[in-house]
Amino acid sequence: MSTNPAITTGTMTISFDATRSCLTVASPSTATLTINWNNGQSSTLLVNYVNNNAAGQIVSVGTGAVTTGLFAGDSAVVVNVGPTLDTLNCVLNGISSRTGTFTLELTSL
Repeated sequence: MSTNPAITTGTMTISFDATRSCLTVASPSTATLTINWNNGQSSTLLVNYVNNNAAGQIVSVGTGAVTTGLFAGDSAVVVNVGPTLDTLNCVLNGISSRTGTFTLELTSL
């Protein structure tokens, strides 16, 4: 929940530069996240992810900061949980996307 009552939703895009394969999808990475808020403003975050396989899920925990835009200077924690890949299907057919649940927490410093 935002302390700004005008902020109720946002749409996030993620870009990262990392080598991935069906066997190394859970390797660490750095990502840039852009959030377009429902009030027309945006935030850009730089986040370092550590990824683990746990109970059939890939759990990615990213820590970083809001670098520009709304909430600039706030610290950020992003958690993504999604199913572990079907390795055989990935090797045979590849994948074009992954789904999961994202949780974002911004803390004012």
